[in-house]
Amino acid sequence: MSRISIVVFLWTLTRSCLLFIALSPAAATAQPLQLSPTYPQGSGVWSTVWSADSQWVYYLATDGVVDCGSVYRVHRSGGDSVRLSGPPPPTCSLDIIGLTANGDRVILLRQLSSSWELVTARTDGSGDDSTVLASIPDSVGEIYDVSLSGQQLIYQVLLDSLPNFSELYWVPAQGPASATTRLDSAGTDYWRPLDQHSGIIYTDGPHLYSQMAAAPSAPTRLDSSLPGAAPVGGFKVEDSQDRVLYRAAQEQVVNQNLFMVPTVGPASASRKMNGELLADHSICFWDFVPSGSHIVFSTCGPSFERALFSARTDAQTPDNVRLDQAAAVKVVRYAPGGDAVFFLSNRENTLRNDLYRVPIEGPASAARRLNNDAVAVTDFAIADNGSTIVMRTDGGEWQQDPSAIDELYRVSAVDEAAVPALLSGLAPDQRIEVTGGMGTQIGDRWVYTGQINPGTAKPGPPQELFSVALTGPRNRTARRLNTNLEQAQVTSYQSADEGRWTVFTDQPIVGQFRTFMVPTHGNTDALPVFPLLPAWFDSRSPRIMSDDTTILFTIRADEISPTGRTLYRNVIPPIFSDGFETGSVNAWN
Repeated sequence: MSRISIVVFLWTLTRSCLLFIALSPAAATAQPLQLSPTYPQGSGVWSTVWSADSQWVYYLATDGVVDCGSVYRVHRSGGDSVRLSGPPPPTCSLDIIGLTANGDRVILLRQLSSSWELVTARTDGSGDDSTVLASIPDSVGEIYDVSLSGQQLIYQVLLDSLPNFSELYWVPAQGPASATTRLDSAGTDYWRPLDQHSGIIYTDGPHLYSQMAAAPSAPTRLDSSLPGAAPVGGFKVEDSQDRVLYRAAQEQVVNQNLFMVPTVGPASASRKMNGELLADHSICFWDFVPSGSHIVFSTCGPSFERALFSARTDAQTPDNVRLDQAAAVKVVRYAPGGDAVFFLSNRENTLRNDLYRVPIEGPASAARRLNNDAVAVTDFAIADNGSTIVMRTDGGEWQQDPSAIDELYRVSAVDEAAVPALLSGLAPDQRIEVTGGMGTQIGDRWVYTGQINPGTAKPGPPQELFSVALTGPRNRTARRLNTNLEQAQVTSYQSADEGRWTVFTDQPIVGQFRTFMVPTHGNTDALPVFPLLPAWFDSRSPRIMSDDTTILFTIRADEISPTGRTLYRNVIPPIFSDGFETGSVNAWN
């Protein structure tokens, strides 16, 4: 045999082996690692957070001796758990809020018999105690909401003496409680943290304010003091948190306008963003597009008419461009790059919602319908960074067709000649009725739940899990991801390992949950994250850690040998090939 023949033979053998590996089922589930002690029935692990590098897990657990829980730390490789929060009081309820920005403290909210406490504990294991940052007696009110903004904690207190009023405070996460600053004076209406600025933005009475940790005693008023100004009617913060868009009325309540101002102020930097509005219309929706280059807003009329507009954020004079033609706009979403707006409208047929794409700067006449006359669109999602649209349709229900089912289609958002392609089909005569929402993009596929259409050759269980490629031939064949679970009732699913794997929870019997992992491209059995199933029951909320390949979950034993919720972890096995998404091998037309 010549040298060239030997090389060709070896290459052919190598390709065959790789193909066999790709076609073979994924590697068996690794043995899960127990991270917490085994707790008695009725107690155990209730919530978890982890360090940014996914090396340490912090969990809240009750031990069955006292009702109140404690927070513990354990390394991802196992070992002894270390209590961080000190001896618990006899009775309380406890929640983990999260970790500070640098991960040095875990934040806890504790409800005692007669008060609420905001508490922190060090995460390095150097002490078994906690620091009380706030204590609010029940007679005063309750700590209703807590947010992190850098190393600052912001908490909202609902006042018993003043219904519908609350007070905002912030305090450094490391304490002491004496460093607490009250942020408002007349009752906070709405607020959100500005994590990227270690600050907060909020409405207090009629005005809009921001406050930064660098100047905790000096709130900055953001709304303009134009003559006749009325209270601020809501605000939206840009993704970068550099600017805020707020609505305010001038002279007359119905004459509302949009203003933009930097989140650090001053109010004199407010700029009016909209031009002339339609007669008898008021602004009812507004937001920044993700890129921040434009704002999009709609106006509502007295008979539920809704018109759509856009405006450039760098414009020096108020102006807006009309994006629709008939004031019949429904759901509005934007492309990630901010170059287009998508919306539902019944302007062509009052019985049917159609989906349109329009350039962000218009004109309205450039709006292009993405669906055909045969279907009505009930919802849609933007996939592949804005290049693909996934639509959910109600088939012919709007035409009172009793055989109609909800289906999914995809269509190109950029190719004007593209036609919708079915995503929810197993074969020409076997469709999937979509259930449980739109689904989501995981990797390069669309994952959703559904039921194989009753009346076909193979009736399906109540709710199965499917995935389908977003590119390629027109009608791609969907794949069942629960192929080895004939009576699946999928309740939730999420992405892992950069979309190569999907982790899902199945409820075979009411109150019993099992968690599985499966390659998103399908073609293999789903693997249980805990191989002793079905004798043991998974929790219903497995969590994927920051490394994107580690699953945290709790297990409680069955009724034969009852125990509490015990914390485990498992890892996603490697995949050799994402498999067979080329050509037309998976397309049925």
